Amino acid sequence: MLSLFKFLFYFFIALFILGLIARYTLQFWVKRFFNKMNPPESNEPRNNFNSKKKNNKKKLIDKGEGEYVDYEEVK
Repeated sequence: MLSLFKFLFYFFIALFILGLIARYTLQFWVKRFFNKMNPPESNEPRNNFNSKKKNNKKKLIDKGEGEYVDYEEVK
């Protein structure tokens, strides 16, 4: 009977220690995963389609000819 209590005691101690180790390793892996998915923003501008660039083209139509809409072709 004493050996059963010893076994259960060591078994639960081992489960407790494994739980602590698993908690910290899982926390480490989750932080690492999210840092890879969302890298920190840098101060350098990125080349993307949402950048606000001013178009400095001059209009070719006189002001007296009416309203001209400059359409861009989307492929």
